[in-house]
Amino acid sequence: AAIAFDRQDYEDIITHQSPGRTCSDKFAQALGDQLGGFKPSSWGVYTDTAEYSHLIPECTNVSVGYRGQHTTREQQDVPFLIELRNKLLNVDWAALPISRDPSEVDEEDDRYYSPRSW
Repeated sequence: AAIAFDRQDYEDIITHQSPGRTCSDKFAQALGDQLGGFKPSSWGVYTDTAEYSHLIPECTNVSVGYRGQHTTREQQDVPFLIELRNKLLNVDWAALPISRDPSEVDEEDDRYYSPRSW
C-alpha cells in the first residue's frame, strides 16, 4: 500500500484519483475503521500515490485536517493532526486487506480520466 497524508478536511480516505480507482473500498473502509471517523471517498483529484497505482494495489490519500489548500489562506488544524498521528501509531497495518488488482480497470473508471497507458 502507498498512503499519502495530503487530503483536505477531516474524514476522507480516497479511493479514486485522476487515473481512476487507486484504492479498494475494502482497504479504505478497514483503515477508516481503525482510525475512527474516517470513511472511503471517491472524490479525490490527484496526489503522488496516483503515480504508483499501476504497480501498488492500494494507493490512497488521507485527510489531515487542513483547508484552503494551495492558497495563501491554507490552515492546518494541528490538534487534529496530532490526534491522527497518535491513531496511526496504533494501526494494525498487517490487518488491512489488499484487494485491488492494479492491472484491472474498475467499472466506475469511466467517470474519471482514462487510465494511463503504463
